[in-house]
Amino acid sequence: MPEELIYLIIKRLTNSIDSEEAVQLQNWIERSPDNRRIFDEVSDIWLASASNSEKDFNPFDALEKVKLRLSEKAKNKEKKTFLIPLLKIAAFALFLLGIGALSYYAGVSKDKPTSDFTFIEAPMGSRTKVSLPDGSKVWLNGGSNLKFSNTFNKSDRIVTITGEGYFDVTHNKHLPFVVNTREIRIKVLGTAFNIKAYPDDGLVETTLERGSLAIEKLTVEGKSIPQTVLEPNQRATFIKNEGKVHLSDVDKKATENIQKETIQPVKEQLLISKKIDTQIFTSWKDDKLVFRNEPFESLTIKLERWYGVKIEIENEEIKKYHFNGTFEKETIHDVLNIIHFALPIKYTVIHDQITISLDKAAVKRQ
Repeated sequence: MPEELIYLIIKRLTNSIDSEEAVQLQNWIERSPDNRRIFDEVSDIWLASASNSEKDFNPFDALEKVKLRLSEKAKNKEKKTFLIPLLKIAAFALFLLGIGALSYYAGVSKDKPTSDFTFIEAPMGSRTKVSLPDGSKVWLNGGSNLKFSNTFNKSDRIVTITGEGYFDVTHNKHLPFVVNTREIRIKVLGTAFNIKAYPDDGLVETTLERGSLAIEKLTVEGKSIPQTVLEPNQRATFIKNEGKVHLSDVDKKATENIQKETIQPVKEQLLISKKIDTQIFTSWKDDKLVFRNEPFESLTIKLERWYGVKIEIENEEIKKYHFNGTFEKETIHDVLNIIHFALPIKYTVIHDQITISLDKAAVKRQ
């Protein structure tokens, strides 16, 4: 593996990578499962050392810990073969950390004060998995970022998310895990859940797979107001005062008890859905796109984030359509072709710009 790619990984983890470098790195990550594994391991190394100062960070001790962790993973022949080059990469990355070269390659002068926060980003068109210092795992969807203090797992376990993330939280009764968004706060001890809080969306969606969590509403003054406690297979949807609202069928059923004759529910409303199929809302972390009676407008928003493209809908009538389907390894062209056969639409693609229009001939045939 070229050294420059390790530098790019480190620059991405320190949020100092430019757009051209980010594309180069993402293309390399998605080229093979081994490349993805290398990125995840170097990410683990960085996150494991993020809270250590240069004084007490020992790259040789850290490398021994990485060797032990990787050896435990290498249970079959294929993984053992992969272990040797991965250890070399880990050693080099740790060497950079140990001598302080990380600061140089990340574009940060050693004379400048270091940041008090770690910032992790998943650019549009990508997914990123990270391990936090407490052992918790976080998957970030395209166009999302996660921020946490370098005192994480020492004095607190507080993170702030923008966008969508799936959390598998390590239990620690002494340090509750807290996720902040602009509108709500989530408190857990140990659990697995998905939260979707993109700034442009009119909803903040929380889906619980296991454990339990408490949801609080944040006021303008920063105070928190208890709202509800979720149990497994439940979902909470907070409707914001601003942004477009695209309710799933699950959310629409939850509005029946509020307003029977309405197109949009009232703002600043918390909807609770029980006994749901959580896979619909969490399958993205397993590289699956699942649509169940999805409104076309929200479908295109998800495709934009998934593939890193821009989609324009030319006809308002198209927004009334709904779509069912599951995609795994399909390209954006594959997806558009499938939708084209299912719905009376046609499309044009110019680089990363996609225009979708009504196929009037197909409408007449219906």
